[in-house]
Amino acid sequence: LLEESGRKKIKISLIGHSLGAGAASIACMEFNDHPKMEATCIGFGCPALLNKQNSIKCKKFITTVVSDSDCVPRMSGASIANMFLNMMSYDWTEKAR
Repeated sequence: LLEESGRKKIKISLIGHSLGAGAASIACMEFNDHPKMEATCIGFGCPALLNKQNSIKCKKFITTVVSDSDCVPRMSGASIANMFLNMMSYDWTEKAR
């Protein structure tokens, strides 16, 4: 494609929602590692994928949009584990009656 287009770089834009936003973000980072590619990404409701250092590094080419009531972007492995631990430690006896 690059030779046919006569351009120096292939430019690609990726857009995704929820899990698709996460996949698009990862693909965008991978594409930008290639010297002849330039990728940008817009993710809606993207799950938390990166640590702070990598998030800052990707700020120039990945944009995420989060609704104030969307819980998916605010979840992490730790928050899900805590939720299950809280559910398992709760005394459900009263609710079962």
